[in-house]
Amino acid sequence: MDIVADASAILCAYFPDELSPRAKKIMLDYALGRINLCGPRLLILELINACLVAARRRRISEEILLKMAKEVSSLQILWVDIEKEAGTVFSLSRKYQITAYDAAYIVSARLKGCEFFTADERLYNAVKHDLNFVRLLGEYE
Repeated sequence: MDIVADASAILCAYFPDELSPRAKKIMLDYALGRINLCGPRLLILELINACLVAARRRRISEEILLKMAKEVSSLQILWVDIEKEAGTVFSLSRKYQITAYDAAYIVSARLKGCEFFTADERLYNAVKHDLNFVRLLGEYE
């Protein structure tokens, strides 16, 4: 089964101050081959950047940073080519007042025909009435 998970959902499995049993379940299901993680190529950059920022803000130690960077870089994410969908990304961003990055995850899930999981409640609330494949992390089973 394919799913799209954004950086907010994936990082909840790693950051000590945001640990989520549902995020850990996603990562366990991924590790066991039950699901494929899919997403736009910006996902890896968002993951790495979040790790760097967390270390700078002393949310995580240097040891955890290095461990996370290694794990994040080794994820075998199925990249969804959304570059030809820039117009759709733009339209969704405008319609729902969300970032182009968030819209890129939505477009990725649409193209893959799968669910998109996020820990970003603001994003979820902006689209939940129109886009039923967008799910909050807590809804992952």
